[in-house]
Amino acid sequence: MSRLRIVPFVLVLLLPGLALAGKKEDERIAELEARVAALEKTVAAMDGVVQQKVDAAIAELAQRDQRAAQLAQQISITANRGDQAKARALLDEFEKKYAGTDADKRLASLKAELEVVGKSAPAQFAVEKWYQGADAFSGIDGPGTSLLVFFEEWCPHCKREVPKIESTFEKFKDRGLKVVALTKVTRGATDEKVESFIKANKLDFPVAKETGALSSYFGVSGIPAAAVVKDGKVVWRGHPARLTDGMIESWL
Repeated sequence: MSRLRIVPFVLVLLLPGLALAGKKEDERIAELEARVAALEKTVAAMDGVVQQKVDAAIAELAQRDQRAAQLAQQISITANRGDQAKARALLDEFEKKYAGTDADKRLASLKAELEVVGKSAPAQFAVEKWYQGADAFSGIDGPGTSLLVFFEEWCPHCKREVPKIESTFEKFKDRGLKVVALTKVTRGATDEKVESFIKANKLDFPVAKETGALSSYFGVSGIPAAAVVKDGKVVWRGHPARLTDGMIESWL
C-alpha cells in the first residue's frame, strides 16, 4: 500500500478521537468558567455581608455619639443649674459608657470643675498677704457657706465679674454668706494695682494674695473662677457668671 493511500486512512481513524478530545476540552473550559462564576458570586455575597457589617458598625457609632452628646448636654445643664452633686453622678455614668468620645473631650473643662465637688475644704488657708479683711476671715472648713473668687486685676473678665460679687455679698452677708477673693498677682500686676482695683470697685469682703496652692486645690486653670464651700465641703465650682441668687439661697 502506498503512502498516499495510508495517510487518508489514518486520518479517517484519528478524526473521531480528535473531535472527542476537543469536545472534552470545551467541557473542561466551560466547567472552569462555571467555577469562576460561582466564586465571583460567592465573593460578591461576602463583600455584601462585610459591607452590611461595616454600615451597621458606623450606624452604631453614630448612635453612640448621639447618646453621648445628649448625656453631656444633660450634665452641663444640671451643673449650670447648681446641682453639681447630681451632675457629678451623671458624669460618673458618662465616663463608664462614653469615655474617649468627642462629647467626652468637650466636657474636659466641666469635668475638671466637677472633680472638685465633694472635696473637703483645706484646713490650712495658705495666703501670702491680706489686702483687707484678715480679721473678718474665719476659714472655710467649718460650718456655714463661703464663696471663693479667683481673679487677677489685669483680667478684663474679672473686672466685669468681681464687682458683681460685691452685690451678691451685700445681698446675702446678713444671712451668713462669707466671701473671699484670691489673686496670685501675675503678669505685671502689683500689690498697688490690686489695692487700686479693690478701692475702685468698692469691694468690702476679704481679699488676699495666695501662693497658688489654693488655685491648684480648687482646680483653677482659668480666671475668673469661683467655688462654693458649705459646711466644709465643696458644693459648687465654676465661672462666677453662672452663679444666681437662687443658687446662693439654696446653700444658705
